[in-house]
Amino acid sequence: MTRYLDVLMFGILGLSTYTAATSRLPARIGACALQGALLAALAVIVGHLRWWVPVALAATMIFVLKAILIPMYLRQAIRRSGVRREVGPFVSLHGSLLVAAMLAGIAFWLGSRMQLPANVTSPLGVQVALATILIGLFMAIRAHTELGQVIGYLVTENGVFVIGQVLLGGVPLVIELGVLLDVLVAGMLMAVLFVLGRRLEPSQGGGEAAP
Repeated sequence: MTRYLDVLMFGILGLSTYTAATSRLPARIGACALQGALLAALAVIVGHLRWWVPVALAATMIFVLKAILIPMYLRQAIRRSGVRREVGPFVSLHGSLLVAAMLAGIAFWLGSRMQLPANVTSPLGVQVALATILIGLFMAIRAHTELGQVIGYLVTENGVFVIGQVLLGGVPLVIELGVLLDVLVAGMLMAVLFVLGRRLEPSQGGGEAAP
């Protein structure tokens, strides 16, 4: 099981770094969707020995929310706004990649200094979770658009989910709390879609009234 967990952890970290290294919003959304699928697999691998039925149900909900519904609404927001790239970020892409690598290094250093409980599922998972949280916060701070901020928050929430899984061993309550955080992300997306719709209404109305 440890080998599969390590592969999942490196996949999650690689996707987090990729989201910080690209300005294309559709590519970020695709990476978040794939990351959501990996998190659903993580929930199954960690919790199947003790909590098979509730974990299977919760992992299914996580997959539907993270890999399907939230990416679908993000793509809908892109179509409404017409913005497909993060334009004018506060930090360049090369700088963002460098900062993401530095944050990952700091997270791994902090993780190696932490006194972890004996029953921790994966010490590597703690380091990857810290790196994902830091990278997500950095993305939310550097984002110039509402969509970029939502994606950054989603990456941060994925890191919180990972650290809960590896530290608490897949307790169903942790998975349910992760689902609640995903519902919060969905609420943020609804607000973004509403704001985008309000922005488009005056321009559309003006266009119809023009001779």
